[in-house]
Amino acid sequence: MVQSGLVNKWHRDEVTLLKQRSDQRRKSGQNGASRVEQGRVAVKPLALDHIQGAFYILGCGCLLAANAMFMEVIIHYLTLSPFSTRNTGL
Repeated sequence: MVQSGLVNKWHRDEVTLLKQRSDQRRKSGQNGASRVEQGRVAVKPLALDHIQGAFYILGCGCLLAANAMFMEVIIHYLTLSPFSTRNTGL
């Protein structure tokens, strides 16, 4: 995709679109999450409130992984027979 120039085209298209949106906002007086001060754009920094959902998803994934590991260990010990010769070294 890089050799055919698609990535460069997508980049140019997005930059052009962002510039157009920025110009429209500047003309209409809307600035959304940022402020325009003397031609400079001040971006509002991310807070924990903005990315709180990502931490919830991460926590759920860790709990699911721990649960899967716990279940594998339990199943392993339940299916291990005391008369098995697999792990006796004979």
